[in-house]
Amino acid sequence: MATLNATLSLTSTDVSSSSLSFTVTDALIVGTPNIGMSREVASITTPTTLVPATAGTKYCYVKHLGLKANGVSTSANNVNLQTVTAAPVRQVQTITFTNDPGSGDTITPTVDGVSLAAVTYTTSVDNTFVLLNAALAAQPGILSSTHVTTSGTTIVTVTSANLGDTTTIAVTTDVTGGATVATAAGSGRVEASGASVAVLRPGEFLFLPVKSGEGFSAVSAGVASADACMLEYAYWTKSVE
Repeated sequence: MATLNATLSLTSTDVSSSSLSFTVTDALIVGTPNIGMSREVASITTPTTLVPATAGTKYCYVKHLGLKANGVSTSANNVNLQTVTAAPVRQVQTITFTNDPGSGDTITPTVDGVSLAAVTYTTSVDNTFVLLNAALAAQPGILSSTHVTTSGTTIVTVTSANLGDTTTIAVTTDVTGGATVATAAGSGRVEASGASVAVLRPGEFLFLPVKSGEGFSAVSAGVASADACMLEYAYWTKSVE
């Protein structure tokens, strides 16, 4: 067994109407398994496991070093942290259009209850869905939107941005010309999993307990593998007293 001494001090004279000044110290009795100060890259796709989902509550320290995966270039991307019992995944859902839109048709998507600007048929069926994809992908909760058209049926596949977060998408159509557009949102779903804990910005850190049976993972914001961020981390297992 070993002792981990943790101290939290908060002082300020201008953060609120009253001065702030207090310190809390605790001695944490820890044992194996543990990992000392280490470095790891938080991928932008597959979550990087920092703490395995094993028995015993873990005390975990994580810091965003403000560096990209190469350990040299400066990074401005955030890192999302999750506690998980299994590897977290992004939600994937499809929207099926059973007929091609035509001249004068509009498609109005709604994301998490917020109605977006209507997408009007422009030039061709493919170009119209390119415009719809762009409108969806521009939303903070959506990572990407793509489409495939076959014999008058178009399937739009939407992938949510944050692991563990669920995005609700609905679609309405206004037909003033051309073929009727029937839609069915939410089919073909891959449900999100993994509980989001915190977002670390460059230079920020946290120290928190991870419950027994849960793991702790990290994933970087970004669109290319080079956008992955470098983390410093360590964890210690709480001893049974």
